[in-house]
Amino acid sequence: MKTIYLAGGCFWGVQKYFDLIPGVISTTVGYANGHIKNPVYEDVRSQKSGHVETLKVDYDENIILLSQLLDAYFEIIDPFSLNRQGNDIGSSYRTGIYYTDKNDVRIIQETFRLQQAKSAQKIVVEVCPLDSFYPAEEYHQKYLEKDPDGYCHIPKIKYEQIHIQEMSAYEKMCRKELFDPSDAYLRSLRKNTNRILNELNHTDNSLKEKRYELFKELFGRVGKNLNIKSNFHCDNGYNIYFKDDVFVNVECVFCDVGRIYIGNNVLIGPQVGIYAVNHPLDMELRRQGLEYGDDVIIKDNVWIGGHATINPGITLEENVIVASGSVVTKSFESNVMIGGNPARIIKHLK
Repeated sequence: MKTIYLAGGCFWGVQKYFDLIPGVISTTVGYANGHIKNPVYEDVRSQKSGHVETLKVDYDENIILLSQLLDAYFEIIDPFSLNRQGNDIGSSYRTGIYYTDKNDVRIIQETFRLQQAKSAQKIVVEVCPLDSFYPAEEYHQKYLEKDPDGYCHIPKIKYEQIHIQEMSAYEKMCRKELFDPSDAYLRSLRKNTNRILNELNHTDNSLKEKRYELFKELFGRVGKNLNIKSNFHCDNGYNIYFKDDVFVNVECVFCDVGRIYIGNNVLIGPQVGIYAVNHPLDMELRRQGLEYGDDVIIKDNVWIGGHATINPGITLEENVIVASGSVVTKSFESNVMIGGNPARIIKHLK
């Protein structure tokens, strides 16, 4: 189950709308991101507490994706109206998307890109992390179920015409489903990745502070004392997650269509390839250029020798040593030395 928080004016109608969407598990109306604790409705309605009427949406991502929920959200709001939806005026009725998982940010950004392309007007929907959320009083919960003729700023036809958009190539990639990497949005992300890589690979290895700032811009997570020697190559960057005290030697290639997790105190030798990407066995699908992600997990205290290859879907448990030139085609338990093509256990370590 995942959760997103959506503000779209009076929360009565917003709740009724999302309760009709398949894949939505539960909803709760409440007050988000204000500056007082435990607000009540009168505090929020006064416009003095800073809170916004918000719907907490719990959903099953195996049934519906965040991008599809956001597309539905944009169907019922006026994204160009600041502090007003329908007849409801004030900052408590502002539109907003509030997240608790930073991995949702790129999905939100893609949705905004697609929505903004439809109009020259600037979208004024607020996007930020959730700071606080307080469930509203019980009489507000499922209000329009209790009073079907109650006030609602959302036209009734919207409830009858709920349409769930097909998932984007980016969403398919995140779900490790087959996707088309030639998608325009994915190309734009790779263009930005290549820009950062070009600057990184032209920045002297001795300029550690500058390089560290580029690491933070490039990768999904950067731990302390990350040291990557140029040249370095990757597909996306944002799917690579480093913990602390990681060293990566020259000319390594990380294909991060899926996620690559690197644990603490990991040493990676020169010209190592880590491939979190795969292609279909079906020839016709390959001809279409489709691919899918397959995560690679390198846990703490792993040492990977130069020229080794780590294939898709591999997990190396703690304190695995990979001999130089090895081709790793399966996962390995902790405290072993492996080597060969395909890699096998050479010895057990204490």
